[in-house]
Amino acid sequence: MENFRSTLRNTTYLLVCCTLLGAPPALALNKSQSAEYLRTLSRNATTDVDAAFYNPAGLAFMEQDGFHFALSNYIIFQQKSIQDQSDMLVGLGFGEPYEATAQAFIYPGIHAAYRFSDWAVYFNFIPTGGGGGGTYDNGLPLFDTMILSAASDLAGSTPNSYARDMFFEGSSFNLGTTVGAAYKLHDMVSVSLGYRLTYALRSYKGHVKALAVGVGGATLTGAELPDMLSDATITVNSDGIGHSIILGVHIQPTDELSIGLHTELSGALELENETAFTGNPNLESMFSTTSFANGAKSDSRESPFIMAGVDYQITPALLATTSLFIAINSISGATAYGDMVDSLFVSAGVEYAFTDFLTIGTGYAHGTPFLVTRSDLDLSLPHNYVSAGASIAILDHWAINTGFILDFGLTMTNNTSSAPGGGDQIRTEVLQSFSVGVTYTP
Repeated sequence: MENFRSTLRNTTYLLVCCTLLGAPPALALNKSQSAEYLRTLSRNATTDVDAAFYNPAGLAFMEQDGFHFALSNYIIFQQKSIQDQSDMLVGLGFGEPYEATAQAFIYPGIHAAYRFSDWAVYFNFIPTGGGGGGTYDNGLPLFDTMILSAASDLAGSTPNSYARDMFFEGSSFNLGTTVGAAYKLHDMVSVSLGYRLTYALRSYKGHVKALAVGVGGATLTGAELPDMLSDATITVNSDGIGHSIILGVHIQPTDELSIGLHTELSGALELENETAFTGNPNLESMFSTTSFANGAKSDSRESPFIMAGVDYQITPALLATTSLFIAINSISGATAYGDMVDSLFVSAGVEYAFTDFLTIGTGYAHGTPFLVTRSDLDLSLPHNYVSAGASIAILDHWAINTGFILDFGLTMTNNTSSAPGGGDQIRTEVLQSFSVGVTYTP
């Protein structure tokens, strides 16, 4: 029984560590940097002011000299679930989906540019990652199977009862400020150079309370074993600064055809934890060996990106567009996410100008996973996106842009349960987002 208690104590501490590791990089739809984006999900060849993010070299081809400006905000809701179908969890009444929610009510995009002759200078302020908070009201299957597996191994039988109160929430923000310039080399070609400063902030907190494990005829709780099963609360905060260089080329061989290319190369974005513990006195020693220990550092840099887009004006009113993002995750250098693979994000859309005052568009996109293996802590599913949006001119120089996007993470079933003997897990993920913004053109 003493060996059982010792192992269960360490497993409990590890459970709390993994509750923290379950923090998502919160919610990030990194392509959504303007309200105009929702019209087609494809802006990588645009020459409007939001090209400050999507196609910086295209700013030299803006139609009017002078100051251009865009402001937008997204409201984002995301739902995730994992249903563990292992015999152990189903037998103890934990066969229902473990669900999580995330939301971001402030996800701004600010773009500004000033064109003069063959030059344009630009600025933007955008979330390059994160942007919201996530809540796990009932933990994740991994947390439960860790305790139950230890109890099963040491007692020689599956626990006959199990209860706990587990909660976790986390928030994540990567805020980027970019400045740069574009220059028209020729009537058909322009280039750009930009610099981005990124400030990253993470904040997590969680608790594990009222643990009770039934083994044989005994039920072990914090009342009987306070040194092992007493309540624990944890908070972790970290921040860091990173730097990126952005290079771009825009080609416009005809008035109807635009081609945009650019790349982003990011340096290290090191985050250092400030971790605090309350409750169980043995938790701190366990945390001192994990990546979330007080003072622990991790690199959360963005992967190198290559972005390309093509716009074709089929008629004066009808535009067709397509874009491609390639994330070269395999050479990222980031250490915060585990083993990664290169990933793609492809999109296509159309927009139609019904009048001089009203333009409506729709788009579709598909994204591939970026992690080598999926886990309870990061679903890393392929995603399908559909969107629609509109631009409404309200004054001579002002327009309102609005739209919505639906993201359907494909449901996947894998034999990935960490319970003894394994078992299937069903993962799903869905996102909805709405945006509104204004643009000014001279």
